[in-house]
Amino acid sequence: MINESAILIAIEQLMQKVSSTLDQELKTKRHYAQKLRAYTRQCCDLIPAFKQLRLHEIQLMFPLDRFQGVVDVVDRICLQNNLSYNELPYTDHYRLICIAMHIFPSLWKREQASFREQEMQNRLGLAAYIADIFSKHSYTLWVRVELKYLTESLDILSIVDVAAHLAKLRKRISDKDTCFNGLVGFAWALEQGGGTGAYHCHLLLIYNGSKYQWDHDLAEKVGLLWVEITQGYGCYRNLNSYEHRKKHIDNGTDGLGMIKREKNPDKVKNAKILALYLAVPEKFDQRLRAKVYGMKTFGHGQFKLSPYLLRQAAREADENIQLPF
Repeated sequence: MINESAILIAIEQLMQKVSSTLDQELKTKRHYAQKLRAYTRQCCDLIPAFKQLRLHEIQLMFPLDRFQGVVDVVDRICLQNNLSYNELPYTDHYRLICIAMHIFPSLWKREQASFREQEMQNRLGLAAYIADIFSKHSYTLWVRVELKYLTESLDILSIVDVAAHLAKLRKRISDKDTCFNGLVGFAWALEQGGGTGAYHCHLLLIYNGSKYQWDHDLAEKVGLLWVEITQGYGCYRNLNSYEHRKKHIDNGTDGLGMIKREKNPDKVKNAKILALYLAVPEKFDQRLRAKVYGMKTFGHGQFKLSPYLLRQAAREADENIQLPF
């Protein structure tokens, strides 16, 4: 088995390094043959794993969607010259392969702009949704759980499995059964990145504060449900734990637990900032590199948008996020 997430990120990083080196050659008129040969060797090492993950019905995102063309070039050269992947980097074909991996800077900028625009739309909608919840509920209980996967499971799972797990979780949330009983709002965002480059989901749950008080226990129940849904492959981080919240309580940035709208205006503001962490335009490096066709990576509950809430949300969505986590 292969670590799908790690392979995808490794390919993207390789294409970035190749592109940077070739662009540097044009500027300096110098040749970096040794470096390009090393990149070609990395490319050939990654191709077998790439072919294996392509067996899944997944949609590759930019720039991974262009790597299949690189594979076609490599396979054609090997076939025409009776070469193996191991031999190819030591031939004069290395430059052609690197050119196939090159991505123009304008394409990277276009993709980043598209991502930022989508995240700003998500951010605006989420800000309006949170404002709507606060307008309807005086007492709310805020819970945050980071849903992840065990390191040893990363060689087993693919984005297909992740999509299936999230679909089950979202159905349980929609049904409002067991640990989701009493929900008045929710939001989630699936990302790929961090230290391991693994898939992880930021989950925000907002409960009726008149019915519940023990936010830590609710977060634990949600985390254990995630472990159950993933059949033991998943793990979680309870952000409502005392250890996590203490530093935020001490420095006045806590936005979790019980929030009384009229009595805790600062905490209301903190909660809104916390919620908007699920839609940050600058987190381009944590976008998904592959998806199941039609798959969503962000969502929140439904509500009826009023012009007033839209204006308020637009102001809040434009504010800079300065989060301590």
